[in-house]
Amino acid sequence: MPKLLDTPVPEQVKESLRKFAEQATGWEVRDSGIKKISVRAFSRRIKKYVTSDISVGEELDTNLSNIPHEPVVAIFESKDYLVVTPDKCRCNGTVYLFQEKEVLGIERE
Repeated sequence: MPKLLDTPVPEQVKESLRKFAEQATGWEVRDSGIKKISVRAFSRRIKKYVTSDISVGEELDTNLSNIPHEPVVAIFESKDYLVVTPDKCRCNGTVYLFQEKEVLGIERE
């Protein structure tokens, strides 16, 4: 799958996304340098479990999202794993939560 984001997200933007994720969840959210997670999660859209690799800079699997061509801009760690994508309607983003038991593997910078 082609990279959608050729340059890394600036640290200031990444920090504002981390704070947004904290506000959205009410949890302490850490930027632990995750660049990829592999998940096995239930897709409400197709009504079955899917296994997918989620990488910063690439599109989120459409089986896990209702929005096509949605780039992943950051992956954060907390009680769960938070995948942040830009929200085309607001200035913040959309946060997808994956429970620790759904995460099969983690790749860090």
